[in-house]
Amino acid sequence: MKTISSRVKNKSAILLGMLGDSLPQEVYSYLKPEEIEKLLGELDSAGAVSKEDENKVLKLFGKHFQNPISTPKKENTDFAREILAEIEKIVKDAKKEESVVEYLKRTKKKELSKLVLGESAKIVALIMSYTDPEESSLLFEEFSDSFREEVLEEIQALDFYSDKNADELERFVKFKKALIERELSPTVKNRNGRKVADILTKVSPNISGDLISKIREKNPEFAENITEHYFDMNDLLKIGRNSLTKFLEKFHPIVIASALKGVETSLKEEIFSLIDNWLRKSVKCEMDSMGPISLAEIEEAQKGILGALRLSVDSGYIKIWKIK
Repeated sequence: MKTISSRVKNKSAILLGMLGDSLPQEVYSYLKPEEIEKLLGELDSAGAVSKEDENKVLKLFGKHFQNPISTPKKENTDFAREILAEIEKIVKDAKKEESVVEYLKRTKKKELSKLVLGESAKIVALIMSYTDPEESSLLFEEFSDSFREEVLEEIQALDFYSDKNADELERFVKFKKALIERELSPTVKNRNGRKVADILTKVSPNISGDLISKIREKNPEFAENITEHYFDMNDLLKIGRNSLTKFLEKFHPIVIASALKGVETSLKEEIFSLIDNWLRKSVKCEMDSMGPISLAEIEEAQKGILGALRLSVDSGYIKIWKIK
């Protein structure tokens, strides 16, 4: 097997980026806080990874799980099998390489604009001949009158059965796509910030808060990007009064009470001041009757609420303003 590119510094970070939400939450319970911190740092520095390197990493991990050097404990067997199944699925999907024509047919106008930027009328004509007509028309509106005429002339003269044209189209699209990906480092950074936020949402709030602080010391810009996607209990204050009650009423009062057991009194009182009286009374009643609860119960309740908050924000159901 060929060695992985020297640019790829950490195989675990690459695998984590590919698995995303498919990675079971139990994974993080096997890691120490310092190991999670190291993984997040390497995910930050990974940048864009080629499909070739991704495939090599997947094959290495698949081979590792199938290698009977050590017998896993019985309780970990199902867990390892679940990870292996996910890896095999990704490897299988990676083998289904999309053709240039299929890529162009599904590409939207915004991406097409980047693809044809600065190119000749002949290349633009070749691209537009294989794109969705509606997206092509939107792209066509961006051109000047004189350039539109040139493109139309080139389309009229195209030989759709020419192997030379097909080869030119394939080489150009692959080259331009790679060029665009290299130049979009902020987008890659933003995507990695989202993945780090995914991880922090799944670990203990105490650990995630400490990790955010450490990342902020080392890389303030990346920490800022993470916080755009990461939520904590303080973010409940940034939801409007009506929206907050509608959001929290989906949870049983005992879940809200458990989550609020782990926050400072001032934050708890502010949250109470923003929700309707009937919900406030229900939650307070649960808090008064439940007695002491474990840290694990508090953290699970908080993670449940914050996970739902993030889904609501992503879907547009709730608007929240993140202050940078």
